[in-house]
Amino acid sequence: MIDKEGKISDCNATLYVPERWLNLSPSRTYREIRSAIDAADLGVDTWYARWWAADALTLMGRYRQAVEEYPPPNYGRASMQVERLLSLKVAAKIAYTSTDLLALLGPRVTRYGRENIELVRRAADVLVNEEPERERIQRLREWAKEAESRPYDIYIGSPVGYWAARKLDIRHFQFSKHEPAAIYAKDIARRAENMVREEAGVPRVGEGWISETRLYRELAEAFPEYEVQQHASPPWLGRQHLDVFIPGLSVGIEYQGAQHYRPIEFFGGQEAFEATVKRDARNRRLCTRNGVRLVLVHPGYRLADVVAEIRGTQGP
Repeated sequence: MIDKEGKISDCNATLYVPERWLNLSPSRTYREIRSAIDAADLGVDTWYARWWAADALTLMGRYRQAVEEYPPPNYGRASMQVERLLSLKVAAKIAYTSTDLLALLGPRVTRYGRENIELVRRAADVLVNEEPERERIQRLREWAKEAESRPYDIYIGSPVGYWAARKLDIRHFQFSKHEPAAIYAKDIARRAENMVREEAGVPRVGEGWISETRLYRELAEAFPEYEVQQHASPPWLGRQHLDVFIPGLSVGIEYQGAQHYRPIEFFGGQEAFEATVKRDARNRRLCTRNGVRLVLVHPGYRLADVVAEIRGTQGP
C-alpha cells in the first residue's frame, strides 16, 4: 500500500476499497468507487479511493481520465506517486506541472522555501508555463525513452492487482533516478524560490542575507555605543519580529520588500497583500503602544539617510 507521502506501508488495499470491487471488471470497479466517492459513502479518506479509481481507468486504457482522477501529489518526497502519475501522462500525452516537478524529489528548497512552499509553487507555475505545452509533452516523452522502467503496478497492496497489471501495456518510468529529469526539477525549484526571495527583498539562495544582514552590520557599526539586535522578538511583539532593533534608542527597523506595497500574483495576489498589510499595521500598532519608533528601509536605501532618521528619534 502507498501512503499519502508515496511510501509503501503494510496496510491492505481492502481497508480503502472492498476486495470484491477489485474483482469486478475495471469499468464496474470504477463505477462502484466513483459512486461511493460521490456519495461520501466509503467511510475512509477519498484520497486513497481516487487512487484505485485511477487504477481502474488505467486498466481500461483511459489514461487521460486516469490522470484527472489521480490524487494530487504531496509536496513531501513522493517519488513513486509522482512517477506513476507522470507515466500516465506519457501515455496520455499530457504535460507535467510545477507540482509534479516539486514533488518528484521532494521540494529541493531551503527552510525559507519550505515555509513558503505555496508561493514557491506559484512561482514554479510561472516558470513551467513559459515553455509551450507541446514542448513540455515532448520533454517528458524524451525522459521516458531514457529512464529506467519497470511494470506499472495496479491496486498496490491487493493480490488482484498483480494479475490485473499483467494486461497493461504502459510502464512505470523511474523519473526520480533519471539525471536529466532530476536536474531539471531541481533547477525549477531553485529558480522558483529565488523569485519568491527577490520579491520579498530576501537574498537569493546561497547569497546569504545580503540586504538585512548588511543593514544590520552597517547599523551596528554606525551605533557602536548601543546594542543592535538582528531578528529581535521582544515579548510584546508576540510571534512577529523586527529585522533590526536598538533597545537603547527604542527604535525598530524593518526592511520592506515589494510585497509590502503592491499585490504580486504568484506571491499570493490581492489576498496575500491584504494579509501583509494587516501584519504590518499590527507591527506598527504594537511598536507605538510600547514606545518604539519604527523606521522603514526600502531596497536601494542610502545608509546616511537611514542613520539620520534613526538619530532623529533620539530627542534633545
